[in-house]
Amino acid sequence: MGFSWQWVTHIKGFLSRNPLIGWAGGAIGGVLFMQPIINKQRKQIKKLQKGYTQVLGMLEERNREIGELRIRYKQLKSIQFISKFSVKSDLRRKLIMQYGTKEYLELLIRLNNTGKVDSKKDVEFLDIFDRIIEGKTLSDKNRLLVRDYILSRHGHEIENLEECDATQSLDRLQALRA
Repeated sequence: MGFSWQWVTHIKGFLSRNPLIGWAGGAIGGVLFMQPIINKQRKQIKKLQKGYTQVLGMLEERNREIGELRIRYKQLKSIQFISKFSVKSDLRRKLIMQYGTKEYLELLIRLNNTGKVDSKKDVEFLDIFDRIIEGKTLSDKNRLLVRDYILSRHGHEIENLEECDATQSLDRLQALRA
């Protein structure tokens, strides 16, 4: 038995009289034809969703690391600020002592040459700085008096962290000894 075209004609006739059956058959045929493509796309979507969750997890981890690094950076900046402040404060104290020594030598030379100093503050400074030179302990009041005395005369240089040049004072002192 061979293929009979009669059946095809019969089906065509049946479908043409019942269009709903034709549409339903077309829809079923279309779905059956598209099902492998739909299944493939579903697998791709699942794969993409899995990749998305992995990428999302990696991004969350990176954001956490960035947050930790930001905190560490701010911690280091604050330590640097404190260190810079501490170094500047130490340098400022040393400059006050250098300018104090220079002022002390200048006042001693003036006292030696003229037999007097300009003010009561100069005398008070000489007395307190003598105790510093001798290594005696000073009261807080005396430390503040020395600091204020030096800052009143060399405050600008100290605030600008300019090095004290006492070579002229030392040269004059050497000349006195000769």
